Amino acid sequence: MEPTKNVVSKALWYANVLQHKLSLKPEELEQGYMQWRHQREEFAALSHESSLINLKKQSIYYPELATPGILISFHFGPYRLLPRLLIAAGHQVALIASSDVIQRERAWYDKELLTAEIDRNTLSCIDASNPRSLRSILNAVLKEKRSVIVFIDADEGSGEGAYHKTQLFNGFVYWRTNIFKLAERFNIQIRTAYMDVESFPRKGIPKIIFGKAVKGNYAKCLETVSTDFHRMITGNWTAWENWCLLHRYDKSTSTKKALELVKPIWVMPCIYGGKKYFLDILNRQFFELR
Repeated sequence: MEPTKNVVSKALWYANVLQHKLSLKPEELEQGYMQWRHQREEFAALSHESSLINLKKQSIYYPELATPGILISFHFGPYRLLPRLLIAAGHQVALIASSDVIQRERAWYDKELLTAEIDRNTLSCIDASNPRSLRSILNAVLKEKRSVIVFIDADEGSGEGAYHKTQLFNGFVYWRTNIFKLAERFNIQIRTAYMDVESFPRKGIPKIIFGKAVKGNYAKCLETVSTDFHRMITGNWTAWENWCLLHRYDKSTSTKKALELVKPIWVMPCIYGGKKYFLDILNRQFFELR
């Protein structure tokens, strides 16, 4: 029997995927979930094996970063390698994330930077929940000449703010727009950057795919990033980590739906917090069993 955490994760994965890929049959969902889990394990293993000192030996340089700017990325493939590859190549990087992620990543990087004999200041971390985070991004790009990595699909930050609704198969995802508005106001270059999983090697370092650079145009930036996101996720939708978290970032108004008991109901049993539930897969509703 799977651990409780995995069962809940699987139930939410099923429910969230079905909101966006309506035509999948149960056997296709199970196949997709198993592929998603297998790839996560592969990506995690690659991240664990990829030290800065080894990446530094690859002697990679990325001309796309000649101009400091904002790199929009996603939790796709071995995404934790993205800042590592850039740092190992000698680029100045800033990573915007939650305080928990920063605490974990900073500890790893401090040790790795020392071992690889890379200046600790090569990496700067920006707390997304800090009200001054946008000012910190400006400072990182304009004064420190860094490439700022923003995982746009994380929906981390303070306040509600404004969101951009972009298509995801038969549904939508919602992205914060403040980073795009900031880039337009201060004429900062934006482009996507994510890991290439189609040429994912068993040994060696995967490639970074860079999107087209856009500058000074809010609407054009959003359009370009959305196009790159669609191309990425259509190529291998199970390589996107956030499927089991997608319900957290859904800004649409959800309402409880009455069950039509004359029709079959697709439910999955779960245990969460010591309580037993059925998850109505199609409507993403939990029913506690008492």
